[in-house]
Amino acid sequence: MNFEKRPPRSDLPNISVWATIASPVKKTKNLHFLSVTHIDTIQTQTVPPPAPASSEATPSQQTSPKQPSIPTQPAHSLIENDSHYVLAVEVPGFKKNELTLTVTDDTRQLVLSGQNGTRQPIHLKAAIPRLGDLNRLTAVHEDGILTVSIPKLERDGRVVEVTAGNGLEKEDAAYAF
Repeated sequence: MNFEKRPPRSDLPNISVWATIASPVKKTKNLHFLSVTHIDTIQTQTVPPPAPASSEATPSQQTSPKQPSIPTQPAHSLIENDSHYVLAVEVPGFKKNELTLTVTDDTRQLVLSGQNGTRQPIHLKAAIPRLGDLNRLTAVHEDGILTVSIPKLERDGRVVEVTAGNGLEKEDAAYAF
């Protein structure tokens, strides 16, 4: 296999390497490889379906019921400081009455769901850190951001009294360890 470097073509963005591969069946094949960043971009982009050729809808388009939208996970971040955990969730276009925030004590999960008529529904599950105080959790919706503040549990140490001896009879003390 022979590799040959060529300058990038202007009509093909992010081309990093050109290779010429010799094959016994066919004389030569020219291949190009995209850089990894370009491939990642391609995989995450969604392309809308093409518009119909005519402005009139086909009969199947007119009679088909509206399919329910699959909820998407909104962009979010969890930040920790000395006294709190702060979860910030982007919810643009949603009003506070269109959002539902549920906290479960036994699984220590926070579940956010939102739905309105014009936007795709959202759904987010987040684990609440072990030191988060579920009883003092607060949520504020402002400017398209839902901010959930989870105070940390106050962990005060306690003093344990140390006594002399172990309170066991001498015969029992031999089996204590």
